[in-house]
Amino acid sequence: MMNDEKKKKKGLNDRLDGDNNGKGEEEGGDQDKGGKKGGWSACERDLENLHGEFVKVRDDYFQERKSLERKYNELYSKIFEKRCSVINFQDWTTDDVEGFWITAMMSNGIIRKNISVHDKMALCYLQDIRSVDVDGVGLKQYGFRLEFHFKKNPYFVNGILQKTYRVPNFYGNNVPLLESVEGCDIEWISDKTNLNKIHHENGENSFFSFFEAPWLPGPLVALADVRDLETERILEDDYSVGLEFHKKLIPEAVKWFTAEAAYNEGHVSEESIEEDGEEQEVDWEDSLESFRKEKEHESRKECPIQ
Repeated sequence: MMNDEKKKKKGLNDRLDGDNNGKGEEEGGDQDKGGKKGGWSACERDLENLHGEFVKVRDDYFQERKSLERKYNELYSKIFEKRCSVINFQDWTTDDVEGFWITAMMSNGIIRKNISVHDKMALCYLQDIRSVDVDGVGLKQYGFRLEFHFKKNPYFVNGILQKTYRVPNFYGNNVPLLESVEGCDIEWISDKTNLNKIHHENGENSFFSFFEAPWLPGPLVALADVRDLETERILEDDYSVGLEFHKKLIPEAVKWFTAEAAYNEGHVSEESIEEDGEEQEVDWEDSLESFRKEKEHESRKECPIQ
């Protein structure tokens, strides 16, 4: 009788310990995913299998969604190329729209707060802003690359400035998981035109510091898990600006240019226009006027016959 009780007790201990060495009874030797020790009941195993089926279907959905978005992004790109032609007067049937992108950017509150007075003149040279898919194997390394195309200007040599976000769970509804954020080096023509340096010396921020990649505290960073509050703020601000370009400003650029999107998105109100809109508008128009004069001066130098 004692031997039977000892055997029962040993079997119970084996199940509780999970028998990691594989020497216990079969139902006591499991250590399943998620850290659960002991044997799974038939009900639990059925639920686990159903969850596995859900994950497979969800992954299939994300993969098909990626393919569908890629297909339509190609169609969007063709339309955006035509839009670029209209903006930059590459088609004889259109009119030149000066200051299109700086106007659109200034209508967006999230983007506008990162633009300083001195940045505006340089941003008048923007010809186009594009968002390009960044893809990898399977569902990994997915994200987007922002490309800012500039005409020749007196500030920097680069024709394109870019910022890349690799976000493996970009299509999920979870908190963004940043794998990497890549900026680019700006080749400033001189220290006098280096807007990042000028603003840094004055204790201010420049929009062009956006192209400096923020530091990531790990290889895969969930914004909700960042413990240092300052690091979390920097990463959230940086990613929110990138996402604002990708999801809103680029596809809806015309509506931001006309300020219709600003009203729809709540980025502007009658009160804010009355309080500081006049000052913003004057400052903004001054930058465009300086740009026009500079462009007129350049065209006169290029044309030998007046």
